[in-house]
Amino acid sequence: MADPLRPTFEMVTPAPPIEAAARLERLFRDAGSPYEGRSVGTHLTITLRRDRRRFWSPWLDVELAPAGEAGESAAVRARFGPAPAVWTGFMLGYLALATAALFAGVWGAAQWSLGRAPTMLWGVAGCAVVAAAMLWSARAGQALAREQMRELRDAALAALDGRPVNPPGPGGYAPHR
Repeated sequence: MADPLRPTFEMVTPAPPIEAAARLERLFRDAGSPYEGRSVGTHLTITLRRDRRRFWSPWLDVELAPAGEAGESAAVRARFGPAPAVWTGFMLGYLALATAALFAGVWGAAQWSLGRAPTMLWGVAGCAVVAAAMLWSARAGQALAREQMRELRDAALAALDGRPVNPPGPGGYAPHR
């Protein structure tokens, strides 16, 4: 199932996982790189350099696993998401809304069972409206980050293919040719 909040791309690269991870590490290890990142084994997180980052800027989480019979190639699974602090806040917001909706629903059901007007059920509707607004804000953030997501994806694909990565020009994103 595709996660609409965190776009994903998958592929298989002919390099083994350790070599593919080393290629991706060069994206942020080289001096003057427009990217920052971290790696632990075959798991990498890549983002834009701090001076180019905005609240909505994407982070790319890449997981490499052996593919093929002898592990001579790597299965790449890359997923975009917001900064970890933003993602945590977003998920905690949804958790709080779910808790509030459950509380309001139980209270409303209790009111109804006692023959009173179930006014607390409006709380469930309110939580649904806020959840829809949060989903809309996530979509808006993805729209704002579309070019940066394309830049990160193209850079990762170029690095995995062993091609040179074209850093963005002063005006922003420069597509790979």
